[in-house]
Amino acid sequence: KLRHLYLNNNKLTGTISPQIDNLNLAEHIYLGQNYLNGTLPSNIGTNRPNNWRFFSVYDNKLTGSIPLNMRLRNAYQLDFSHNQFEGEIPSDINEENYSKLRMLYVCHNHLNGRIPSSLMEMKKMKVFYFNDNMLAGGIPEVGDA
Repeated sequence: KLRHLYLNNNKLTGTISPQIDNLNLAEHIYLGQNYLNGTLPSNIGTNRPNNWRFFSVYDNKLTGSIPLNMRLRNAYQLDFSHNQFEGEIPSDINEENYSKLRMLYVCHNHLNGRIPSSLMEMKKMKVFYFNDNMLAGGIPEVGDA
């Protein structure tokens, strides 16, 4: 089975198919720096088991919101930066659902709302990039993370 898919830095166009979730045994999926558009499939992570450790759609033309319930429990790094995502940072990105997550990149989008306080309680989290969005409200207090 496929373990690594690196398609970054090409000229790929079109949408990301819901069939991408059939790559559930892959560990690294990099689709960044292309011309992909449309929304992220809402079924990402539903095919079990899901081994995705690194998922990047960096620097495309993706729109809509970052889906709730992606179920990427093994993810270490999620990179949604440099797109046209709108809405709020998903509230289910928290310690319970993403206990292994160390890096979250959502910068350079059109995200709004508050920074979820649950992100500050994630024990393994090392890097947040929220810059260049339209986030509002206060900065959540940092827990024992």
